[in-house]
Amino acid sequence: MHQIFVFSGTGNTWHLAKRTGQLLGDAELVFLSGLRHDAAVLAQGDTVGIASPVYAGGLPSLVKSFLAKVVLRRGAWSYLLLTHGGRPFGAGRQGARILREQGVALDAVFSVAMPSGFPPRLGGIFARRPEGRLAREEESAAAVAEAVRERRGGGIEGAFSWVTDLFHEGLLARRRRLPFRAEGHCTGCGTCREVCPVENIVMDGMHRPRWLGSCEGCGACYAWCPVGAIRVGRFPWGGEPYHHPGVSLGEMRGGFRKKPFRVSRREEGPFPGDVGGI
Repeated sequence: MHQIFVFSGTGNTWHLAKRTGQLLGDAELVFLSGLRHDAAVLAQGDTVGIASPVYAGGLPSLVKSFLAKVVLRRGAWSYLLLTHGGRPFGAGRQGARILREQGVALDAVFSVAMPSGFPPRLGGIFARRPEGRLAREEESAAAVAEAVRERRGGGIEGAFSWVTDLFHEGLLARRRRLPFRAEGHCTGCGTCREVCPVENIVMDGMHRPRWLGSCEGCGACYAWCPVGAIRVGRFPWGGEPYHHPGVSLGEMRGGFRKKPFRVSRREEGPFPGDVGGI
């Protein structure tokens, strides 16, 4: 069995992991946000993938925490599947180092450029031009699935890994402290709370969102707000909030994240009929 653990905010990483799982066949997908992180996690797959976006040139805090606790079966083949808006920098090497400290050897790293959903995203440059990257996603998923089936390793040493070593921790800490807020046209629907992967948002007595102290900086609240009411501080904004067009809000809601899902093989592409709870 193939098993892929996924962390995703805008849906980019979830969609790529899901399509890769379909092409592999007999694949189980597990949202990291649905797992307990105060205890070891036993991965059951013969191949085990960890699919993650790249934040601040490295891995999100939740992913690093998972890597420090995951236990693989003897003989399991492991890989990172990274999505990024520019470069993966040293995220792969960072993941390999964390696993190595647990006595696990990472076998491969795959990285795929996707549209950036990070707010405030420099005038929306990447998010306004998603078509090219999305068009290449299917080809990338097919290449990853083939490499996983054949257990072809490599790709761990990314270009400009020194950027991660020097700047990641400081930049990630700033990203996790972004001052999210809801503007006056917020309807109090609670979507932001439901899509937050770390339950960092609560609704106050006025049905307005309030952010707590464990933000991952994923921007899911901003990306999935149905009325575009979420902002970060006073940054200028360019373009519309981005989330992957092939992912539904229902997939990103909290309930979907709390149990594994199995995907079956389907050559011709997306999806949602091939996804079922187990």
